[in-house]
Amino acid sequence: MWVWLGFGISYAGLVFLLISGEQYGYIGPAVLILAGYATFLSGVIIKFKPLIVGAALFWILGIIAFFIQNEYVLLVEALAILTGYLIPGYLLKNKEDESV
Repeated sequence: MWVWLGFGISYAGLVFLLISGEQYGYIGPAVLILAGYATFLSGVIIKFKPLIVGAALFWILGIIAFFIQNEYVLLVEALAILTGYLIPGYLLKNKEDESV
């Protein structure tokens, strides 16, 4: 809970700073990097390596998203969500189902 609370506070501050500046178009990649932070900490806390790998992919894809054309940023964001949240989430659910 505290990890995600910290993420929420960071997100709100980042949005305020980016909207008030000229870099409004960079909010998506910045959110990917912040999501990588929270996902990494969650993976470390529950000791689940696929979530940690997903966090690394969030960071990598967030950095890539800063340097590509705006038309492709949403595709990179979708790929980050798939590899950072969905795949590790399904793996975690399967692990839980096997242990029951």
